[in-house]
Amino acid sequence: MKSTVRPSWQAVAEEASKERDPQRLMELIEQLNAALATEEARIPHARVDGKRRVLFVDDEESIRITMPSILRNEGFEVTVAANTAEALSKMRLGSFDVLLTDLRIDHAAEAGITLARAMRQINPTCATLILTGYPALETALQAIEYDVDRYILKPADIGSLVRTMNKLLDQRKL
Repeated sequence: MKSTVRPSWQAVAEEASKERDPQRLMELIEQLNAALATEEARIPHARVDGKRRVLFVDDEESIRITMPSILRNEGFEVTVAANTAEALSKMRLGSFDVLLTDLRIDHAAEAGITLARAMRQINPTCATLILTGYPALETALQAIEYDVDRYILKPADIGSLVRTMNKLLDQRKL
């Protein structure tokens, strides 16, 4: 009898991060969910002190250090991911109100779009915002196509970004 070896959640997440076909991406998300269901470590789903939960994704270390501190000072609970695979894992294990992601992660020009699409499948009510220092008509149109809430150019005005996040979250309450 042949034994079946299931790929690790990391391998599935890595494959999903590169997938461009929406149907195949959905299949990979289902595989990722199944792989993660077997993991013992869980991120708590409950909000801490009623704070709004943000998943912040950026592969640039300096931004991963500064932005979460700023958002925490604004009253958000922030979970950080450095790459697409890590972000997909945290999406599955946690519950988030906002996805704030860089467009280009690990040199993949549209990784932020992939994450926004995945978040829409995992948590359809999550606000999705993409930050980019490389704006392009093609990615802006993809963001519209995949129902990304905001496509924001870097460097972002922090006050405006926080107001936008709060406004989107308040609209979702209604």
